[in-house]
Amino acid sequence: MINSKIIVGKDSISKLNYEGFYNECKSILVIYDILSEINSTKSKIKKAFGKDIKITYFKVKALERANTEIVDSCLKVLKDISADLIICAGTQISHNVGKAVKYILTCNINSFGDICDKKEDIKNLEQNNDIKLIFITDASGNHQQILTGYFEVLDNKSNTLYRFNKQCTIPYAVLVDEKVLDKLSNTAKVGIRIASLIMGLIVITNVTNQQEKIAAMTAMDICFDENSNLSNLLTAEMYAGYDFLNLKDNVLNEFILSAIDETGEIYSLILLLTMQKSIKNIVSSLSAEDIKLLGLPFKIENVQNDDDWREKFAGIIENKLKIYFDDKDIPKKLNEIGLNSKQIEDIFEELNSSLGYSENLAKLKDICYINY
Repeated sequence: MINSKIIVGKDSISKLNYEGFYNECKSILVIYDILSEINSTKSKIKKAFGKDIKITYFKVKALERANTEIVDSCLKVLKDISADLIICAGTQISHNVGKAVKYILTCNINSFGDICDKKEDIKNLEQNNDIKLIFITDASGNHQQILTGYFEVLDNKSNTLYRFNKQCTIPYAVLVDEKVLDKLSNTAKVGIRIASLIMGLIVITNVTNQQEKIAAMTAMDICFDENSNLSNLLTAEMYAGYDFLNLKDNVLNEFILSAIDETGEIYSLILLLTMQKSIKNIVSSLSAEDIKLLGLPFKIENVQNDDDWREKFAGIIENKLKIYFDDKDIPKKLNEIGLNSKQIEDIFEELNSSLGYSENLAKLKDICYINY
């Protein structure tokens, strides 16, 4: 069950005024990057709150990693101004920094280094902390984790990347404001649409509880609408990602995160490259009940039976993938970033050592070699 309030549409940021009043805010910390300045998010935040609430800005570098130094600096600013609300605007780094700061506050420790060095028994320190997180999206993608408690922080001292998924860092609200979203090419939108579809399909073929499928089904309904605008597609990415990242023993997600470290590419692209030749296998796993729930997406016509539906549905997705990868608007390098065998072996050696050998990991490795 999604625990965040999601506000989508034009001038969504203006509704921050209500959030500030409702939560009796006096001091707000805004974590932002240069993209938030370019697309006017920063100025809209200031305008939304007016003059009665103190706003302090903490700038991070767009598209870089959150690290211990940045997190601890941000924490100091937050404590100095006695902030009672955190707003994260921009790319994934601002979200990661915000979640990391919230986690430190919840653990009631002095720095992120205390977590990395394991100086404290963190589990015993976790407590309630009522400071709220509000996220504002942009068009950079990588929003599949935004509704979850997932975040990453690089420990500069040991050059170790830490990944967390904590209930306390789930955002109070997420705003998808149409007026501040950068324009994306139709090809980029296709990539978000198909990646969200695939995440949704994997979810509904791997869980039986209908409550655990709701977000994924909602995401897929948005993706089936060919007229869905960018704000709706980003919302679909968040919904699909919520259920997908919460799948138990999700080794595919672990592989994608490791592949991102190797290639520097975005989450949705790695997902599409990995699964592009496995669409029929995923679709063939859909039950008759799931097919009824999905209906006739993309105007599928003249369906004879469930197997006929599966064949036509898989064909539509495969065709969309072909168009996506063949489109002239995609830089050639994106068709060539496939990992080489040494990189794949290194990733799976790391996964085996951290997760332990499993049949799912072995199957995933075979899939990766087929696609890369």
